[in-house]
Amino acid sequence: MTSQQRSISILGCGWLGKPLAEHFIGQRWRVLGSTTSTKKIDILEKSGIEAFQIVADGRSELNTPEFFESEILVINVPPVRSQDIEQLYPVQTKQIINAANQGKVRKLIFIGSTSVYAAQNQVADEMDKSSPDKASGKALLAAEKTVKDQFKGEWCILRFCGLMGPDRHPGRFFQGRREIDGGKAPVNFIHLHDCIGLIDAIIEKNLWNKVYNACAEEHPLKSEFYKKAALALGLEPPDFLPNEGKFKKVDSSLIKKESGYQFKYPDPSQAL
Repeated sequence: MTSQQRSISILGCGWLGKPLAEHFIGQRWRVLGSTTSTKKIDILEKSGIEAFQIVADGRSELNTPEFFESEILVINVPPVRSQDIEQLYPVQTKQIINAANQGKVRKLIFIGSTSVYAAQNQVADEMDKSSPDKASGKALLAAEKTVKDQFKGEWCILRFCGLMGPDRHPGRFFQGRREIDGGKAPVNFIHLHDCIGLIDAIIEKNLWNKVYNACAEEHPLKSEFYKKAALALGLEPPDFLPNEGKFKKVDSSLIKKESGYQFKYPDPSQAL
């Protein structure tokens, strides 16, 4: 690494993390990436990523100090379904934060989720104080607090809504199903391209010590969006009940205003 070359470590090089790593490699950054699987090490290395196998189990110190020598760390490890998820995930996050504090990490981006908001038929912005409906949302909220309270450097929490893009096409989500609740509810999606664009903007604009929602600006109706998505793949479209059900409409105007980022897909229907 040259003295002027910037470095970033991406914990979790999966659907989002690997393309994110490739984006920064394209900008001539030194990129370190992690996976929990030995089988994926070669795949990451072929993309130019310095690959590490890291498993945060919440029990012991992470014995990979070189991974935490980058200037910036992206934590992109969603909670895994388990009975003790609300207790385990914040402990796993603390384990990662401890390693970052012991290393050279000065700035941290935590990839969260809008599942931290309840579905109460409301517009959910970053000031929304509704309690999460699900255990995963509660676990994420507790992990966010760990980041804010215990990381010694600057941080940013980025709450993504529903993810779409390569290998995650909404047309497959409800194909052929009948009488699905909430046909008139708004959908909340963001495309992979815009996920990467927003992370880049946070770094370039120095948007630290902030919490942001990340969601496309437009919110098509659930019934219209998923029918269009299924038809785009030549699949049987789903059928929805003509009601709103329980929903939330995620507002991400704050990050757009403060970053100046222009979404490639402001309407998720454009990406189908």
